[in-house]
Amino acid sequence: MKTCKICNHTTSNFYDNNLKVIFHYCINCGFIFKDENFILEHKKEKEQYNKHENTIKNRGYVEFLQRFIDKAVTPYLQDNLKILDYGCGPNPVLKKLLNIENTNIYIYDPYFYPHINVLKHNKYDLITSTEVVEHFFDPVKEFNFLESLLNEGGLLSVRTEFHPSNLIKFKNWWYRRDLTHISFYNIKTFETISSNSNLKIVDTNTQDYIVFKKISSQ
Repeated sequence: MKTCKICNHTTSNFYDNNLKVIFHYCINCGFIFKDENFILEHKKEKEQYNKHENTIKNRGYVEFLQRFIDKAVTPYLQDNLKILDYGCGPNPVLKKLLNIENTNIYIYDPYFYPHINVLKHNKYDLITSTEVVEHFFDPVKEFNFLESLLNEGGLLSVRTEFHPSNLIKFKNWWYRRDLTHISFYNIKTFETISSNSNLKIVDTNTQDYIVFKKISSQ
């Protein structure tokens, strides 16, 4: 029995016969996470990322990113924003697709663009995080960190697949098969994260994207 990483309630565990992996499920907030004994070490994790063909020449990937941008980024764009693409991967395609005049777009990735100064010396009006949060080992810590990087009123636009709120469906869900995916959320999970932080949910389709706004802590 493990304690939920989101809400600290006791979880139940289940074994995935196909992946040969143990997952932990929290009935209180809906969070599902992979047992740490089955998490890849950093070197092997990076090897998996290097297998992805996430480039500007990959039409499918560009269309995938553009759908996210149209839903969760474009409605909030304006000139003179300071934007961070957090977890941009080896090819910062999202930055190229945005390419907004009079706007500063920064990138960060712990494996490919580990520019610590980008995180230490800037505050942002908008942070995008595409296919990143499912890799978080400690989601609360990571979301709190992202919140700390936002100006008040700033936005955090997240793209991840929401898991089916049914363990039978989860065991057949394609998204869990990626060896680097270790944390899985649904709308209840994100609502719990929101209720325990200064990140207010302003938009979501409850399927694959969610947008938070940083509100005053007072």
